[in-house]
Amino acid sequence: MKPTPLLWSLFSLLLYAGLAAAPVLAVDETGPQRKALKVCADPHYQPFSSNDLSGYENRIATLIGKALNLPVEYTWFPQRMGFIRNTLRKENPDGSGYLCDLVIGVPKEFELATTTAPYMRSTYALVTAVDGKLASLQQAGELLSLNDAQKAGLKIGVTERSPGALWLARHNLFAQLAPYRAQSGDPEEFPGQPLLNDLEAGKIDAAIVWGPTAAYFVRTGQAKKLRLLPMVSEPGVQFDFAISAAVRFGEDEWQQQIDTILQTNATQIQAILQEYGIPLMTETTAASAQPQTQAETAPEPEKTTVTPYADHIQCDPDGKNCKIDLFLTKGFRAFGQCQVCHGIDGSGSTIAPSLLEKLKELDKDTFYNRVENGYQGQIGVMPPWKDNPNIMNNLDSLYAYLKARSDGVIPAGTIERY
Repeated sequence: MKPTPLLWSLFSLLLYAGLAAAPVLAVDETGPQRKALKVCADPHYQPFSSNDLSGYENRIATLIGKALNLPVEYTWFPQRMGFIRNTLRKENPDGSGYLCDLVIGVPKEFELATTTAPYMRSTYALVTAVDGKLASLQQAGELLSLNDAQKAGLKIGVTERSPGALWLARHNLFAQLAPYRAQSGDPEEFPGQPLLNDLEAGKIDAAIVWGPTAAYFVRTGQAKKLRLLPMVSEPGVQFDFAISAAVRFGEDEWQQQIDTILQTNATQIQAILQEYGIPLMTETTAASAQPQTQAETAPEPEKTTVTPYADHIQCDPDGKNCKIDLFLTKGFRAFGQCQVCHGIDGSGSTIAPSLLEKLKELDKDTFYNRVENGYQGQIGVMPPWKDNPNIMNNLDSLYAYLKARSDGVIPAGTIERY
């Protein structure tokens, strides 16, 4: 739900006193008569929210509750797939209304609910050890200026489908990428824990994570002293995002009431965010990330009827138990660099389309052109790969492998060779 996930719980007495003195807003008389501010939250999503109420979103919820003169109640649910369906949109079995009425933190452009005006803009950040291999960096972008010897052996942790993965691939740093799952199988585990553990153990040299998560790493790291360097958006790769609160569709007056509270208490909210060490940006300081476009004057070619994989696959007479040769195996290996953005099985992600569907539309020449020179799509920008020998030296194999996948001839994953 957040451009990606983490616990610091020291309350400031002066700030708390300031919040306690904040003006009380009357409960919306035209909406439901609320007896409590019911918040939807994850109980183990530090530093955002926690069932011990130590997350910064818990602090913001407390501020809103005071402004409404209402106690704060929580509906806890892991912030994963189905979060909104099982919280904000779920009604009580007894017909007494919804389980909860407010989500404190979602992207401004969130599509599953109505959002308020943003109360925060943060950015992804590069987290490194103060005395590690990257100690000389003063800005995250300086990573690109390292020579080949300095880059050799570096490992930079990123979660799947994050802009950090796209940025590394775009700048030919795929060999330095260390992929991590955005969520573990344990809903009670803080999502960034594996990354933090490996960073402190020296198994990776840096991590590119969402700003609040980066701040949590820095504040809670114990084995090593860590620091963060904010990432700067560039054409085709956006790192900074605006964060809003969210309510159900159609509850415009409730949305406006929350919006007013957030704006009235903007100074206190910024103080909370700064207390947690979150890297903050404004509209004027956020780097412009205008995508570079690549005009295509000719219409899309029709689907090719050539099957470039025909001579490289052997199957049983019934078309099952297929095996591939070295040529397609090289294509499968090259695809390993594509899956960071297009998904582990090539079926797409939030930042890149399904290659399996695209290969039904594109002919070979168009595919080659887009891989070599990059392409501005509807949901993201594909970087050019012309300077990456791992891709360009195996482009025929990559195309044939993806075409076979697109046509349903071979499955995802490792396939036996003949």
